[in-house]
Amino acid sequence: MKQILIILLMAFIPLLSHAQTEQQITQTIDEHAMCRVQDSTTFAQCASYNIKNSPLGYIESLLTPGAAAFVNVVGSALTWKEISVEPSENTTGFNYIFDITDSLTAILCEVFLTLTVMFQIFRMTYTQHQGQFVLSHGFGYAFINYAMIFFLLVCGGLYALVWGAVFVSVLFVAYIMMMTAPSLAETTVNDPAAYQQRAEAYATEQIGPIFDSMVHIADNNDRMRLEMYNLNLRNKGISVEFVDTAFSNCLKNIKADADTFFGGTLSDGEAKRSQKCAIAAGYTSFDPGSVSYSGFESTINDALIELNNQARIYQYEYKKNLCANSLKVDGKREALKDSMIAYQDCLNVDSNSIPVLGEGNIVSFLPESNVDSQSLRDIKDNAIKAFAKSFAVVGVQFGENMEKSSLVFNVNAISFMLDLVTQEVGAPKWRTDVKSELSKISSISSESLSAYRNAVGLNEAESAKLTSDLSGGLSNIKFIDRDKSLSIALGESFWSNKDDMEHHLLSAANLLGGNMFDNAGFTGEDCFQTDNTCQVPYVNQMAASTSSNLMYAQAVFEIIVSLKGVHILLEQTMPNSPFLKIIELAIHFLQLALGFSFIRLIAGLSPIFVLGGMMLATVAGALFMTLGYKIDLLKSAFPSHENLTKPVQAGVSIASIFSASLWLIISLPVMFAVFLLVLGIYGFAMVLVGYWATAMGVSFIGENGQFINSIINLSLKIFIFQLLDTVFIIKLSLMAGNLVTKLQSFFTYNLRNEGLGEQIQSQIQQQMQKITRAI
Repeated sequence: MKQILIILLMAFIPLLSHAQTEQQITQTIDEHAMCRVQDSTTFAQCASYNIKNSPLGYIESLLTPGAAAFVNVVGSALTWKEISVEPSENTTGFNYIFDITDSLTAILCEVFLTLTVMFQIFRMTYTQHQGQFVLSHGFGYAFINYAMIFFLLVCGGLYALVWGAVFVSVLFVAYIMMMTAPSLAETTVNDPAAYQQRAEAYATEQIGPIFDSMVHIADNNDRMRLEMYNLNLRNKGISVEFVDTAFSNCLKNIKADADTFFGGTLSDGEAKRSQKCAIAAGYTSFDPGSVSYSGFESTINDALIELNNQARIYQYEYKKNLCANSLKVDGKREALKDSMIAYQDCLNVDSNSIPVLGEGNIVSFLPESNVDSQSLRDIKDNAIKAFAKSFAVVGVQFGENMEKSSLVFNVNAISFMLDLVTQEVGAPKWRTDVKSELSKISSISSESLSAYRNAVGLNEAESAKLTSDLSGGLSNIKFIDRDKSLSIALGESFWSNKDDMEHHLLSAANLLGGNMFDNAGFTGEDCFQTDNTCQVPYVNQMAASTSSNLMYAQAVFEIIVSLKGVHILLEQTMPNSPFLKIIELAIHFLQLALGFSFIRLIAGLSPIFVLGGMMLATVAGALFMTLGYKIDLLKSAFPSHENLTKPVQAGVSIASIFSASLWLIISLPVMFAVFLLVLGIYGFAMVLVGYWATAMGVSFIGENGQFINSIINLSLKIFIFQLLDTVFIIKLSLMAGNLVTKLQSFFTYNLRNEGLGEQIQSQIQQQMQKITRAI
């Protein structure tokens, strides 16, 4: 019943206020112009404005002269600003209630004090005649306590103390929010650690095909040279002799230029060297492929040049490994040493493609290689990691250059908190910019060689032979299928690789889920055992999760609507179709997913529900705190024998009043600080949530690399991750609420627990606990 009355009073208070005069309207406009965007210099002048525009604006009438004086003294001390709050001129609303109660308690207190004085005089007279009167410490303290009671009840001291503390708390938390708003706003945009790791992850994922293409380009270049060298070979008994031509002499005498970027295209020094020598040998063109970058970041240019250099190293080591493995089978190294076919792939050349010749210019095969498939993977992985680290520098710079967040200081603490956990300004824009920059990198690697001989001066037979050798390209190579071998070595068929397959499946789920797993740093892998797979979540993880949950709910809802449309169409055209049952099952599953997404959304906002609700409950509890302490003081003032001889209860009540007032002063800032603590813990703890999800998901089902098995395994990981995430944030919010409740009980040790604030706090925690148990 108490709650209903208070809610009704709050609802009707705005209707009781008087219309503003023209002068008041002008003053309001002036204040708004100065105070709508505040800084540390204007905060003190805007103190009254902040109180009026806070959630307590509807009880601003309680800002009496005494309360205003208290706010000015204490508020100035806490904020180090000269606060000058004017008492409210509004005499409506709660003032009516407190005027009545103050009048009644003042009359009663006068009666009690009169009776007390008479009783004390009678007692002193009586005990003095009996020779027993002693002016003990307790007797003196009794008069001090009664003086305090008289001040708090009759002079309005309790009223000014409690409500002054409430308004000080509003200004104090507003000052803290104003001072922290710039850094909090920047946190929603700039998150260097997360940006660095995301940039590395995106670059690692996107640059792999570019590296593969570079290897193919290097391989095309190498095969073109070997094709040309095939014209230099002559049988000499059981061996093969190498006879120099214009092409081979050119390669020996010309040094490759350094790789550079020209017009957005990577100018490969080795490819240009081949082109020059092909022209010198009478060929008009040679195009092994190209890599382009249409951006303007010099760091990326340099990183691509180094990546191309590593691709050439990879190609050379890969060719040595391939030939070594092919030639050791069935003694082919000895059996084919006089065969022209095998030299098309395995002619012994150095890393600059210069033939390594023996005595009498006799050629040989590439020597045995100590490079295995793992060494090749290491070369590729290290090259991609090096590029990713260089690209991450650009990614972090993008974050620093982004326009700052629009998050601004708001005197409404709950509204400010809500803005903070829902405003994901930085991550989406940064993600778009970074992926857009990566998309500017492209490559083309031809699978057919395009070197053409100028037929002038050649007879028909020579021209036909050269055309057969050069224009046919890779299809003419018979000793080794280099296309297939190189594709397998590079791992281009990811469905044969379990790790790559799960990575692509997680990427698809991440896309559907509004980047929720990317935001949380969840990779589906054990980041405590696997190198460099652990990503840090965004610092403002709450905002990222809220954004992801909304996008996820929207995506699931759209799929449900689409499936329902298909179901209706099939039902009308093919009522006996077996797909109807499958679609119905899918719709039911998606409806569950949609419901769960709403639970996750509510869970993500649970810190607002718990701590924001406790803020309102604390202020509402001040109403009952005032009434409750008045009753306690009246009891202490009653002229009973216990109060006269043992004034301990009165002292405890007075001490409790000042302690509770101290809590009111610091309560809102404490709750706001706990809220920020929850945000920080939640962000950093997401790594553990991801680890637990991965460990539990793997324990349910083995990993044998099969497609369906990988889908089930990854689905379990994703579901467990979402479930743990939801329970974790709710539990974290409840722990924060319990922490605040413990602090409150410490300060308000004599506060009547049947107050509205305590009941609201209890109800909030009970509801959140029910949600946790349901999950």
